[in-house]
Amino acid sequence: MRVTVRLYAGLSRYGPHGPAGEAFDYTLPEGSTVHELLCALGVPDHAPVVALVQHQVVELDHPLADGDALALFPPVAGG
Repeated sequence: MRVTVRLYAGLSRYGPHGPAGEAFDYTLPEGSTVHELLCALGVPDHAPVVALVQHQVVELDHPLADGDALALFPPVAGG
């Protein structure tokens, strides 16, 4: 299956070279989860990540489907 991925801030170093947030397609086996995608990209297990699929926040064990749009952010705080 193929998903569209956008990596933001410090996570952008795990994607193809280009500006943060630039979309790229990634092919995974059917039934893969967000966590499995992160592993495939080389994102360390200890890295904090907020994941959105189709603009909805999801857990890392969320199964992906062909055509999903995935955005990955480090957590942010501020005030």
